[in-house]
Amino acid sequence: MRENDFSLVNGGPLFRLLSRFGLIKSDAHDATRRIIFFFLLTWLPVLVLAAMQDLAWGNRVKVPFLLDFVAHARFLLAIPLLIAAEVVVDLRVTSLGRHFATSGLVPPDQLSNYESAVTEVTRLRDLKIAEVVMLAIAYTVVGFSIPRELATDVGGWHVLFSESGGTISSAGWWYALVSIPTFQLLTYRWLWRIIIWTRFLWRMSRLDLQLVPTHADLAGGLGFLGMTPTAFGIIPFSMGIVLSGVLAREIVFHGASLPQFKAGIAVFLALSLIINFGPLLVFVVKLAVTKRKGLLQYGALTSKHDHSFYRKWVIGEKPDSDTILGNPDVSSLADLGSSYERIQNMRLVPVNLRAIIWVTVAASIPLLPLLLTVYPLDELLEKILQIFV
Repeated sequence: MRENDFSLVNGGPLFRLLSRFGLIKSDAHDATRRIIFFFLLTWLPVLVLAAMQDLAWGNRVKVPFLLDFVAHARFLLAIPLLIAAEVVVDLRVTSLGRHFATSGLVPPDQLSNYESAVTEVTRLRDLKIAEVVMLAIAYTVVGFSIPRELATDVGGWHVLFSESGGTISSAGWWYALVSIPTFQLLTYRWLWRIIIWTRFLWRMSRLDLQLVPTHADLAGGLGFLGMTPTAFGIIPFSMGIVLSGVLAREIVFHGASLPQFKAGIAVFLALSLIINFGPLLVFVVKLAVTKRKGLLQYGALTSKHDHSFYRKWVIGEKPDSDTILGNPDVSSLADLGSSYERIQNMRLVPVNLRAIIWVTVAASIPLLPLLLTVYPLDELLEKILQIFV
């Protein structure tokens, strides 16, 4: 397998288009050009157009552009993070995908199946129809949202209201036809990549992987996959920023309160965990079978060892020449017991508590400033200190 054969992100119609215009170099690990490009495409034109109509600041509308938390959250923070995530995921997940072959997990007689799975990753990643559908969904969403915006007098910069009704501003048209679809396309591409990654892991779970029940990672040798949620954790972090912007707008300009959104926030955190850890659930059955077989095999081995230990040291019989007792015998007894206990502690999902906490924190951090709408800063700091004191 060539060094660049496995990659979730280095491909697809948009990737090739950006490469053609020199925005992606050969290694694709410098995101600066792409971040600047999407800034110039999504945020700056809206600012210029809004300023030309006196909608960027001032009192002409209730929510001028420069006070629109959602727009800034999407285009100044979330989009750069979604692009930077491509570098992080490519560096991390690419090596993990190759690890199946290089570590010996995939037996030699099934390497062809592994290569087939890698080829499928490339084919799905480069599927033109996938990004066409994503773009169609993005514009469909915009098409449904425009009538709703025109029917609601919220006093925003993107829709202007008069006695004759609502009209979309020039900035609003760019926002609807360029900025929002671009943001949604970049988001949907990540959902598609996670689906591809799930499909690849599912195919790996169908192979006769050489799992070791006593492996120190407590996952039969699949513990390395626990590093993927930390790489994909940038995605819920960026979405948390957007959600925080949406809630901030509702609280500041529409009189809502943070407790009203508790259910929505809980759903968001749950979805963040599902999206990040869901792909690893494909190994539950295989790890459960490995654990069960390991307990039976090492249980039988331990019983045989214990009987030999008892006959030699308690009864005083001379051990057989093919004895399994180690030297010294007590150390051998302890080693077997440790191995059996390690199998008992095997996890059925190759992830640990630290990764779960990491993803939860990453999704939650952007929402923390909203607590300032409920508690004064000094009271909030006092409550935080109480957690650690």
